[in-house]
Amino acid sequence: MQKNYVQEILSIIHSGLPKAELAEKLSDYHEKDLADALEVLTPAERQSLYSILGVDTVAEIFTYLDDAEPYLKELPSHEAAKVISNMDSDDAVDALEDLDDTDKNEIVNKLDKDSVEDVKMLLSYGEDEIGSRMTTNYISIKNDTSCCRLIQTEQCTSYCGFSTS
Repeated sequence: MQKNYVQEILSIIHSGLPKAELAEKLSDYHEKDLADALEVLTPAERQSLYSILGVDTVAEIFTYLDDAEPYLKELPSHEAAKVISNMDSDDAVDALEDLDDTDKNEIVNKLDKDSVEDVKMLLSYGEDEIGSRMTTNYISIKNDTSCCRLIQTEQCTSYCGFSTS
C-alpha cells in the first residue's frame, strides 16, 4: 500500500515552524507529494509557501501539477516567469498551455533569455503536432564513451543528478 504524504505535509505546513525549519522539513518530501498538498491549501497559504520554498523548488513542484493555470495566476507575472524559467522547456510549455493568450504572452515575455527561445519554439507547434511533445534538453554521447567516463562528466552529473564525490 502506498503512503499518502499529503496529510503529513499539511501538518508540517500548519505547525507554525520557523520558515527555515519548515523549508528543511518539506525538503524531505518529493515534489509530487508537495504538488498534491498545494491543491488543499488556500491561496494565501500557497503564497507563503512559495516564498519559503524558493523558485527552484516551486518550479519542480509545478511540473507535477495536472493544471498549473490557477497556481500561475496566483503569482505576479514576473514571479510566474521566474518559475517557468526554472522548468525544463517541455514542462514549462505544459504549464503555460492552459493559460489564455494574454496571460501566457505576459509570462513568456518576462522569461529569462535562456528559456524564452526554447519555450517560444515549443509553443509554436500545434497541440496535434509532434513538436509540441518534444523537449530541447538532451545529452549527446559519443559511441566510444564508456559508462564510467560518462558518469564522471560534468554534463551528465549535473543533468542526471549523479555525484562523483
